Amino acid sequence: MHRIFVGLQLPESLHQTMATWRMQHADWPVRWMRATDLHLTIVPPWDVESSQTAINAFYSLNGFFQPQTLRFDTIHFVPDDAPRMVWTEGQPTPELNDMKQRLHELFHQPAEAQAFRPHITLARCWADQVVAIKHHNESVDWATTCTALVLYESKRDQFGSRYKELAVVSA
Repeated sequence: MHRIFVGLQLPESLHQTMATWRMQHADWPVRWMRATDLHLTIVPPWDVESSQTAINAFYSLNGFFQPQTLRFDTIHFVPDDAPRMVWTEGQPTPELNDMKQRLHELFHQPAEAQAFRPHITLARCWADQVVAIKHHNESVDWATTCTALVLYESKRDQFGSRYKELAVVSA
């Protein structure tokens, strides 16, 4: 069984911006995401018997994927009641919502019940260890354009989840 998902690959310029922000918060009691695992999830994980079928479907996007312009405006802990993650979050664009819907249809995945909140998980944490900072809510202005869509496989190990790129479609 393989656990796969679709996400946007983040450009190096955004990686550098996030790394600078992370250094300013290096004293936080969180487990920072590896730079290679940072992405923006478009279709959340689902299980497949064979990843090859999904890879073949994914490659049908060649020539159709368009660059996605994103703007992130806040960093905060989620969920509010018992934080487990630090996110940077922004607003969905009509183009991003349209792409998300098309990808759900392509992979026969049901639409999500809650509204789409484009975000990047920056760190994971335990609620009891972030009591003093869990209400941290910081405004940022991070704009970027993503030019690659990735089919990832999620693999668990003793350190958490690691993500492997199975296929990439570039704009």
